[in-house]
Order: sequence, then C-alpha cells, then structure tokens
Amino acid sequence: MRYFAVPEFLDGEVGQNPVYLDCVSEKTFSVMRRVGGLAQLSSEQADEYMGAVLEVGPDSIEPSLLNKASNASTRTWLTFMVSDVRDEDGQVNIPATFISLGPAPIEGEAVTLFISRPEPLDSETQAAVERVFDASRLALRSFERFTKLLEKLFAPEGRRHVVAYHVGQGNCNAVVDEYEHPVLFFDLGWPIQTNIAGAPNPPPRLFDVETDAGPAPVVLSHWDWDHWAYALESWRYDRSRGAPVVKWKPTALDRPWLVPAPEKASKLGPSHHLLILKLYQQRFEGRRALHFWPRGKTVWETENLTLVKCATQKKRRFISQQFGVGHGSAYR
Repeated sequence: MRYFAVPEFLDGEVGQNPVYLDCVSEKTFSVMRRVGGLAQLSSEQADEYMGAVLEVGPDSIEPSLLNKASNASTRTWLTFMVSDVRDEDGQVNIPATFISLGPAPIEGEAVTLFISRPEPLDSETQAAVERVFDASRLALRSFERFTKLLEKLFAPEGRRHVVAYHVGQGNCNAVVDEYEHPVLFFDLGWPIQTNIAGAPNPPPRLFDVETDAGPAPVVLSHWDWDHWAYALESWRYDRSRGAPVVKWKPTALDRPWLVPAPEKASKLGPSHHLLILKLYQQRFEGRRALHFWPRGKTVWETENLTLVKCATQKKRRFISQQFGVGHGSAYR
C-alpha cells in the first residue's frame, strides 16, 4: 500500500534521532481529493488509513531530504510503500515501528512494518495534498462564541485554582473550582508509545466530575501529540486491514475546544487533521466543538482570565499569564 507522510522531528538534532512519519494512505487521499477536501470527508472515510505514525531511523531517509523537510517553512510530503513483510525484491525493506498515540496500556511487542525509501512527492501531487489538507477556514468566526462561554465560567464570583495532572511525558492541566472540579482544561496530553514508561497506570479519570456549567472546555497550547492524546481511547495497528484503528473518547470530544489555527508553518500531519476533523464534525449544544484562535490576535482577557498567544522559535502556544504552577496553586 502506498502512503503519503509528513516527517516530524521531536527533540534532538536532525539526522541523529528517529524520524516520525505522519501518514495518510494514497487511497484515503484520493477519496479526500474527490469529495473536495477535509471538511467533506466522512468520519468513516477519515478513520480508514489516516493517521498512522511510523518511527524510522534517520538513515532511512536521504540526508538532503531530511534537511529540506526540517528547514522548509511549509510541509514536505514524502511517499513510500508499506508492507507487513520485508520485500527485498520490491525494495520495501526498511524497518518502521508503528507508534501508538493512545492512552490504553501498551501490551505485547511493538508492531514492525517495512517501507520503501521515502521520496518527495512530485510538485503536482504535493500541491494537491496541500489543498486537501487545508483546514484553516473550518472555524473562522467561532472564537467569539468560545470567549462568551469563558466569560460565564470566569465571572468575578467563585474561587479558581490551577492543577497539573500527572500524565508522564505530556501536558495536562486545568483550572478548577473550590471543589477541585475542572472548569477549563489547558491541554489534554498523554505520552506517545515511545515515552509510555512514565505514564500512570491506570490513567487519571479526568471526566468523571463536571460542574453545573457542563463539560469543561479545552484550550490547546500547540499541536504536539503529547498535548492532546488523552482524547484518544486507543490507537493501534490492525494487520488484517493494514491500517490504524483509532478510537476517541466521546467525552473528550463532546466539549468546546480552542486550538491554534492550522497555519502552513505549523506543518501539521494527517494525525493532527484527524483530530481537527473530529472536532469539526462534533456538535456541542448545537454548534461545532472546533474553535480557532484568530490570526493576528495575541491577547484576550475577561474579568479574571487572560489568554496570551506566545511564540518560541519553533512552536506557538497559548498560556494564561495569570495561572499559578503546580497542584493547588492560587489563581490570581
């Protein structure tokens, strides 16, 4: 089966550490292209062959291609064949490990697949994939609806605190009320399979208690997997289908999410777009659960909450400049 993929580089020097290939099958891409793009794709179509994440050694990709993908201001799409078995004659012989993003306990040996040497897509197909994976216009005017909800949740009355949940190598925090019930989540993170050793078992049950205001909204700082993977029930590879099987927690999606707008410089792969699509399709109180932070806006504030869009060299994040640090810290 042929896949298209966006390479992801986690911490470390390019060329010295594993590369993560965030994949979509050529079959699913063809369906997306035919129906008109991401917004027209059904949930069932998206789940088929979309979002496989494969780890390969840095020597599996030509150094010049690695450097191009790392330094480019937009996505560099690669293409290769994937097989369950090594095929020396067909040159599908590079080991690739399927990486689970889900919070279910990892059992058994890692799933090893084989890929051909990744090559860049031709310019015509690259342009077509970029058009198909353009999600920037899905939630253009939804920010105001999200902030009206925040104004109600952070009215002057009522005491608020900040808590940081133990999820291992990931990020998951909340503003809670005086009963420690979440009012607003800041990230819903969980470690990916390669970092699962530090995760608590069983995972925390973050959605067991709700306030009278209903499910706590989520503010996503940025798109790294370990900042939103708690929304997943499981993420595994099905050899009989030759594809990932992705299950989401309904309670995680059934709430408003404020996320960074998917700009080209973010280089988001298919797995991130799978979450965007799920939130776009999800209805919460009759409206879509997906909300984008507006381009050009750096600060929003209400009576006792301030959200600031911050930038580092490689990532953009949302933070509240008024949040304390650690469990039980005072909210000012």
